[in-house]
Amino acid sequence: MPTTRLTTMLLLSLATPPLLASQPAEEPESSPNIEAVEQLEGTRSTQLTLRARVSAGFQADADFDADIGELSLAEYRLGLNAMWNIKDGGRLSIDLGAGLLDYDITPSATSVAGDAASIGAELDEIQTLGLTGIYSDRLNDTTSWFLGGGVGFSGEQDADFGDSFEWLFTTGFMYKQSDTFSWGLGVLVKSRLEDDVLVVPVPQITWNIDERWTLATERAGLRLIYKSSDVLSYGISGEYRSESFRLDDTHVSAPEGMGTHRRIPVALFAQYKANDRIVIDASVGAALGGELEFLDTNGNDVAKQDLDVGVFGSLSLSFRF
Repeated sequence: MPTTRLTTMLLLSLATPPLLASQPAEEPESSPNIEAVEQLEGTRSTQLTLRARVSAGFQADADFDADIGELSLAEYRLGLNAMWNIKDGGRLSIDLGAGLLDYDITPSATSVAGDAASIGAELDEIQTLGLTGIYSDRLNDTTSWFLGGGVGFSGEQDADFGDSFEWLFTTGFMYKQSDTFSWGLGVLVKSRLEDDVLVVPVPQITWNIDERWTLATERAGLRLIYKSSDVLSYGISGEYRSESFRLDDTHVSAPEGMGTHRRIPVALFAQYKANDRIVIDASVGAALGGELEFLDTNGNDVAKQDLDVGVFGSLSLSFRF
């Protein structure tokens, strides 16, 4: 199995100079999810913070609704983030991330040629690479704004590299209503493989309910967090995820088309801060509302099928240096 391109991307994600790092829209992999921009603090000294991360996640077999087969998924990701606190309240974050999605789709005896299970059974490993940057700054003591963009690659190992890219742009604001509640609104503009440009509003909320409980938006979702101690937090989360990828030319039903895997992961999570530099995150939950879709090179539907609930778990490690 050829691995040259994947090896190159993984090395880039770890060896790229600081100017090329940040919080990769683990989508342009999946959707460039937009993370809520933190309310900027007062005057801070200029400094650079680098943080690397590695994660693995596994989804157990989920049956297709029409009983045409089952789908499981393993995903592995690496990333490097560089963040600069700039004088007068500005902040620049640049993020590079690389990933590998390994789908295992097994058609059943009722599957037919050209359905989602039979096409999915032909999938090779999906390789992803995303580069994003976001700058945020204060307008005054209560209001801040942000502006960012990025590019992402996602495709099978033999897919056309030049036809596997998407771009994104985002902007918005955050308003500090009180010491415990901030709200804002962003907009995401994102290209899509073989589909129209996506334009969606992205609400942003951070509510410190009390000293231990916090409700906050994160990417295209929401998290309820309980701070058990200075080192341990846990809670529940839910978000919308959509990962699109370019197919190679070996698929009879959709050569050089695209595939999209959508779902809503709902999870129990925990975060452990081992020290000032190392953070461990773990989660377990269920992927709801799953769907696997394939389009041809003209954007026409080839196959689409809903998925039953799939149980998943993930573990990630990040360290600052």
